Amino acid sequence: MNLLFSFLMLLACSHLHANTYQNDDFYKLFEQANKAFARHDFDAAINLYSQVIEIRSDLPQVYFNLGIVLSHQKRYQDAIDALESAIALKEHYPKAFFQLGKAYQATGNNEYALQMYRKAHEQDMDYFDPIAPMAGILRDQNNFKRAATFYKKALEIRPRDIQVLLDLANTLNTDNQTEEALEWYFKLLEIIPDNPSILYNIAYTLKKLN
Repeated sequence: MNLLFSFLMLLACSHLHANTYQNDDFYKLFEQANKAFARHDFDAAINLYSQVIEIRSDLPQVYFNLGIVLSHQKRYQDAIDALESAIALKEHYPKAFFQLGKAYQATGNNEYALQMYRKAHEQDMDYFDPIAPMAGILRDQNNFKRAATFYKKALEIRPRDIQVLLDLANTLNTDNQTEEALEWYFKLLEIIPDNPSILYNIAYTLKKLN
């Protein structure tokens, strides 16, 4: 009985030691990968994240980080695969849907990009990042009114975002919503007074009204 007990304890300790080593190995690699990512050593980060996945393939954050790094390397299809793996493990993942939208947009697939941005927005209405790119695609499709609606949603979150204010004003101007465009140009001028580009846009838009 004592011999059997000792044998079972040895097996248990060996198993525990293996698991502890595996966890230590995982956390060490994951930390190294994140540090490589932070210092923009993307080749090292990709290699380390891939090693982490060999140990633990059930963690969406690892695939998410890997997807971002791959996007930085312009390996967009690989990034898409990684981000889709993250979403497969965690369906409610607005940041992953946003990054997936960026990757699809970088490949020129604006329809898929728009779908991913919409999913990110639907999952978190207060998440700023996907809203302006979604508006930009709609604007490029000449869907100016929908684009303006989303630019305004973005400004509800960040009312003084200069790029969004400018994109909204330009979109309204292109859609011949001249008076409203002027209102947004003047709001921009409050944030960046005497800006030559904004002053030119105001002068140009006033000329359209006359």
